[in-house]
Amino acid sequence: MFDFQNYLWKLAACSIISILLFVGCAAENEDSSSSSSSSFNIGGTVTGLSGVLIIQNNSGDDTVVEQTGSEDVSFTF
Repeated sequence: MFDFQNYLWKLAACSIISILLFVGCAAENEDSSSSSSSSFNIGGTVTGLSGVLIIQNNSGDDTVVEQTGSEDVSFTF
């Protein structure tokens, strides 16, 4: 039988990973001789999570997304 909740969890995780990979690859294409630095904000909304999701920024800052009820959880880092 099709497990719809498991499907939503996998869909949310794949979407977040795809966004992070896209932004990470876009930063590599910048001209390294430029002295200016760019900053980016990444955010999203997690729906259907029944637990904790930890998003890590280049082995640095951790963003913990925890959903205990039925409300959507928004995050930005």
